[in-house]
Amino acid sequence: MAELTMYPDTKRRVVYLSGPYRAPSMKGVLANIIRANAYAQELTRLGYAVLCPHMNTAGWENTAPDISVEAIMDMDTALLEACEIVYMMPYSDFSAGAVYEALLAEESGKLFLKREDLEARLEAWLPDPEVFEDALCGNPIKRPVGPAPDAIIRIP
Repeated sequence: MAELTMYPDTKRRVVYLSGPYRAPSMKGVLANIIRANAYAQELTRLGYAVLCPHMNTAGWENTAPDISVEAIMDMDTALLEACEIVYMMPYSDFSAGAVYEALLAEESGKLFLKREDLEARLEAWLPDPEVFEDALCGNPIKRPVGPAPDAIIRIP
């Protein structure tokens, strides 16, 4: 597997953010949405254009119950096809949807962005689900500071 280093001065590339959405409780769903949003923000700060399907359909299980999970996955698949790079969030291997997206990405030759430094920084400061409601109500979650190291892209 070859590796390619990306630097901030390169062309802005489109990244599809894949990771768990569904959970046994609404608090778990909310935690997954906020975690994905944090990753999307950090990837944007690194110079990527991010497609975050979690934010695209956040809350639809309540506000649009007539739209099936299959229809949402079809829409996400179309977004995935439009991207050249995929970022697999932590715990993606526990998500049937994310595993499916990874297989599709691999079959179509997408690049996989791996940022262990980003994962370590984000997972260390993301709050427990109990405080996520405060974040949605406008109480800011303090994000990590400091420069982000160069990104590594894994080419399958």
